[in-house]
Amino acid sequence: MVESGLRTKPNEINLKDVAAAVADKQKRKDGEWVMQIMDEATGE
Repeated sequence: MVESGLRTKPNEINLKDVAAAVADKQKRKDGEWVMQIMDEATGE
């Protein structure tokens, strides 16, 4: 199997800050909703 190098890696980026910077209101709300679902699913 060939490694593509496209792996998720830990970093210091705050996802909530990234979502808050999205200009489109609906896209920002959608992103926040997905983050909430993922938090509930992972227990974080």
